[in-house]
Amino acid sequence: MTHGHLRRAARVALGAAMVGFVIGAGAQEPQGSPPNGQSGISRQHVDERGIPRFIEGRLGLLRGDAHHRDSDIRSFLQTYAGSLRADGSESLAIRRAHKDAAIGKRHYRASQRINGLDVVGGEIIFHVDEQTAEIYAIDAQFLPGTGLPRAPLVRAQAVAGLIAADVGIELDPTDKHDPHLVYLRRATGAGLLAWKLEVSFSDREGARQILDVYVDILSCKRPRIAACTTSLTRPRGICS
Repeated sequence: MTHGHLRRAARVALGAAMVGFVIGAGAQEPQGSPPNGQSGISRQHVDERGIPRFIEGRLGLLRGDAHHRDSDIRSFLQTYAGSLRADGSESLAIRRAHKDAAIGKRHYRASQRINGLDVVGGEIIFHVDEQTAEIYAIDAQFLPGTGLPRAPLVRAQAVAGLIAADVGIELDPTDKHDPHLVYLRRATGAGLLAWKLEVSFSDREGARQILDVYVDILSCKRPRIAACTTSLTRPRGICS
């Protein structure tokens, strides 16, 4: 695969992910509510796998201080585990917050992990009333841990050589080439376990290029490249 083909494949992967997220979902009746009986889901839209991509309602509290914020997120996951099809292996961590003072709202972007591993493309955005700290809606790209593999069959030491052979590039020998395991959420909402490795190489003009390469090690018939993107873009996994 040439560098031009690689970059075109990355653009196709990103475009397919965005289209899949927008059109691959529909409305669904609420599937759960907190135990107090006064809160819960009033409206939601799900992806093609039935996982909510948007929920609106009275969804519990998300307070601003770090101590309560962490416990409130855990409480949210426990309360809506059924709707999200979560199995308890998932966790969320706030990585960014934005305050919209004009309308009295606050928005928290939380990245996802499964069994302590990062989920690339997995996140939930919480929309919170500033005055009451009540969550009134979420936007979600959530990957349930149910049924996902827990351990790789391909050793980390073999990943760099596999990438070099499949992609057809000569890796920079000065790089460490230390892959690490991640889960990759695909445009369809399906997930896979993959080795992630940042690789660098020189293109035809001699400019240094950096790619994030994801090697699918269990979900396909053989180890293969699941996605390739520049480090400046947000990857979506495609295993063709």
